[in-house]
Amino acid sequence: DDVTEEADEDGARSGSNAGTPIPPGFSASTRDSSRVGQTPGKRKTIPEKSNMFKTKNFVPETRSIQRYSGTLKFFDEKKNFGFIVMDSDPDHDVFVHYDDISKSDISKSILKMKNKVLRLSFVLMEYHGKSKQSKKAIDIALEEIRDKTEGDIGLMA
Repeated sequence: DDVTEEADEDGARSGSNAGTPIPPGFSASTRDSSRVGQTPGKRKTIPEKSNMFKTKNFVPETRSIQRYSGTLKFFDEKKNFGFIVMDSDPDHDVFVHYDDISKSDISKSILKMKNKVLRLSFVLMEYHGKSKQSKKAIDIALEEIRDKTEGDIGLMA
């Protein structure tokens, strides 16, 4: 069974092991048997298992502060991803995942609506994809749902 111990300022314990002083560098809550017999303050060094942060090409993910707007061009319900055509750069689509869409309470039933155009606002997050720097939409908000008219880029079947 677990022993409950508390130490006061002087290192004395109260509880079932009261009166036993706590050695310097240890606390009453320390139950790590790997430290038994080690000099207080010295810890074993565990080698890093990943060199991800040491590669010269690694770029951490970054978020834009600016909100963008665009139209949902395509959404694959089975694979849970789609693409948004940005108003400011219609030649480049932005990846969007359902995990990010669902955080905004936008259901798949809304995404499945045919003959509708979904206008979204979002923040861009840059990250290192499989082979290159990529962007995806996060912090998504549904701005408008309207009927599709000729010439609209909208949700495709």
